[in-house]
Parts: sequence; structure tokens; C-alpha cells
Amino acid sequence: FDMYSALLDIFSSAVPLMQDVLDLPEESCDKLFRTWRSEQWLYMLLNGCTRTNFISYSDITKRALDYTEFKLNYSFTPEQKEQLLHHVWENFKAWPEAKEVLDELKARGYTIAMLSNGDRAMLEPLQQSTGIHFDHIFAADMARCHKPGPEIYALPTVELGMDVADFLHVCGSAND
Repeated sequence: FDMYSALLDIFSSAVPLMQDVLDLPEESCDKLFRTWRSEQWLYMLLNGCTRTNFISYSDITKRALDYTEFKLNYSFTPEQKEQLLHHVWENFKAWPEAKEVLDELKARGYTIAMLSNGDRAMLEPLQQSTGIHFDHIFAADMARCHKPGPEIYALPTVELGMDVADFLHVCGSAND
């Protein structure tokens, strides 16, 4: 399962999480997060297109925040930036039905895994905040490649010795 777009309601989650950190109205936090997410995707796709030096999702997220701050004419303190990077990205809420569906799949004997552009260190805390526990986490930093690069999709075949026909990737983004 893709974490950020299939299982997490990141846009609805981000606004109140950002308001915890910043003294801004809801609409400002919404615009800020949407710009931040858009810039994050752009950095990630450009990094994938160049196929030179892999940049971790956490670094991309920091760079996108820096650019968003500049673009929208904000001035965050270093403490606020650190809180935005951790408080927001580690505490997104899952879609209401996500945990129930994944628990049911596990009860039926399926192995569930997360396959995400995120770094493993960013993804592990999400298991705690969502209550969804995965049998495996496949992260971009393991493949040194972001989606849609084929290396990241190959992780289950390499790490678990599975054939491509033996797993299904569930995503919430057209980029997958």
C-alpha cells in the first residue's frame, strides 16, 4: 500500500497539525500545505528524472518547505520548521476505513506492506499514529529511487523473493 496517498488523508490532517505549530488561519495552512506538497512532488520527480544523486524524501521535504516559505513570503523560526517537518509528517491520520480494511486483510492471512516514497525513518512513526502495523516497509531510501522509478517497485521481489504476479500495489495517486 502506498502510505501518503492511499491510506492517509494528508490534506485534511495537515491543516490542524500545522495550526498546532503556526498561528495561522485554516485557509493559510491549507494553501501552505498544498504548495509544500506540490513542491515536494516536483523536487521528487525532478530528482528521479535526473537519475544522478538520490535525494532522500526527508531532504526533499525540507527543501520543499524552504521554497514554500520563500514563495508564500513566510518567515518560520528554525523551531517551527523542525516542528512542521516532524509534527505534521509523523501524525497524519488514516482514512477512516483504512485500519479496518488492513486489519481484515491480515486476519485473512495476507501479508501487508507499505511501499512509499518516504524514508523508512519517516514511515515508521506513522504506524504508531495510525495504529496500522505493516509486516514490511519498503521505502524509497532502500531503493535509492522514488516512484515511478522501477527500482522501488522491485523492492518486494528483491527483499521477499516474490514474483511480481504474487503481490498487488494499492495506490491513491496517478503517479503510481
